[in-house]
Amino acid sequence: MRYSPSIAIRSILFILVFGFLSIESHATSSPETKQQVENYRKVQTYLSKHPPYQSVLAAEGRFINVFNPELLPYIKAPLNAKRFRKLEKLILPHLTINLTSKGFAQAAERVAEGEKDDTNYNAIWVRDSGWIFFSMLERGQVNAQEKEKARRLILALWDYYATDRQLKRMKAVIDNPKLANQGTMNVLHIRFDGNSPSLDDVYVNGKPQNWNHRQNDAHGIFLMAVAEGWSKGLIKKADLTPSRLKVLSLFPAYFNAIDFATFEDAGAWEEISKVNTSSVAFVVRAMELWGSVLKANADLQNSIEQAAKKEKVKWSNKLLNQLVDKGYATIKRQLTMGGESPDYPPTDLRFRRADAALFNLILPTPLARLSQNEKRQVVTILERLERPFGIIRYARDSYQSGNFWIKAPGASKHKDAPALTGDASSETLFLARLANLIPDTEAQWFFDSKLAMIRAHLAEGEKDKLLQLQDVFFAQVHLKRALGQVTGSYGKAGLIAADGNSVADWKVPESINSVKIGDELHYLPSPITPLNWAKASLSMALGRVEFLLK
Repeated sequence: MRYSPSIAIRSILFILVFGFLSIESHATSSPETKQQVENYRKVQTYLSKHPPYQSVLAAEGRFINVFNPELLPYIKAPLNAKRFRKLEKLILPHLTINLTSKGFAQAAERVAEGEKDDTNYNAIWVRDSGWIFFSMLERGQVNAQEKEKARRLILALWDYYATDRQLKRMKAVIDNPKLANQGTMNVLHIRFDGNSPSLDDVYVNGKPQNWNHRQNDAHGIFLMAVAEGWSKGLIKKADLTPSRLKVLSLFPAYFNAIDFATFEDAGAWEEISKVNTSSVAFVVRAMELWGSVLKANADLQNSIEQAAKKEKVKWSNKLLNQLVDKGYATIKRQLTMGGESPDYPPTDLRFRRADAALFNLILPTPLARLSQNEKRQVVTILERLERPFGIIRYARDSYQSGNFWIKAPGASKHKDAPALTGDASSETLFLARLANLIPDTEAQWFFDSKLAMIRAHLAEGEKDKLLQLQDVFFAQVHLKRALGQVTGSYGKAGLIAADGNSVADWKVPESINSVKIGDELHYLPSPITPLNWAKASLSMALGRVEFLLK
């Protein structure tokens, strides 16, 4: 078992020290704090006059919270092929994701292209872009425009990895693996400014924003997307430029150099580094897909081998297989232990079993060596995270937790907490943000759409008819819960987000946030609305559940 006495002890002292400080620290009079107090009053006034959602009984016998009144008929009634067609006609136009002039997809479309977003959610995240690619790829089966957008997106991402900065980072780590553990900016980067002519990092106060780029899941989904793009004919032989081939030739050596199967990374939530089952899973799945692609394409394999020779790095089918085997050893062991990063003492901040990122083991395509029973184990873990409006990322998640964007008059927040959407991957920043957590107010994310897809996948591969019916049932329940998050309003006042600002109808939020006004708890959409990853996930869920019901 991995053990760090310093982290374990500080984890225990957190309740005693940071919890006390969160109560005792004094409110400041900064402009940000004043704005948060003003936002609290806006939310308080709104909620005193306007019910933001309705709780309705769905045909499946489950109560579902719904923001958009136009979706109520589809949530109340049973889903069938005819009703599904009407639903898709109603909602799919709102799930379209725009690409920038350079072919990228912003994480969120809160502002127009080129404008500044104070949250920096207009940056390009590789991970989000990977999910968006898979959504466009699936929609591309019936929509040629979406197929072309998928091609533009993956080629743009590929060219980001082929920039001099990225290639130098990769080569430096291959030549000196210690660099990967000596700084979160030394590794390959996973987020950048899509408006930058050179695709440089996001800048804050004139400097590259410090960010924990140790996120192997992002590289994994990128490589999965390239493999799928090749397999589906989106990527042609003419697209294999020397720099793009160089990227493919270096990745196995990079993963081998850092020993990805035991590498502590920030994972999907970009927080404290630990050995994440979900990150290892995406690298393994990428290597599996590339093994299949190269087996059927000898010319492509030869081109990659020649590129590797020029770069003087190790590359072989044997290496790909070794990486897959090492990855599975970690995945199987940690899944048996309970989930995401269970191989730490329970007192350690890094210890975690239930984590929503475990959907990576099954989506967007499942690990080849994962049994049906192991997939059901993943679902059991994920559904423990279900809450009234969505799926929490993990227990005691402080990001966008209760009153994250607002501040009651006279209330205190820990003075050392990071900026609202800033980096919180260091132990100090993570603990300081955690000190502000109001118990049981974790943000409820859009991941019901993920669970709908997983249940659909299980149903397709299930021989037991009773279990199959159960999967179909839960696929519909989770899809309807996902639809419940789509914004809308029941009155002329419209809907507001958890920061007190207006939010338009038919938007898919990153999460549903808790706001505590006095002793009452309410739910409102996150200000990070619309989130393109959420739109992509809902679009994929609609397509997969519809296919299941045909």
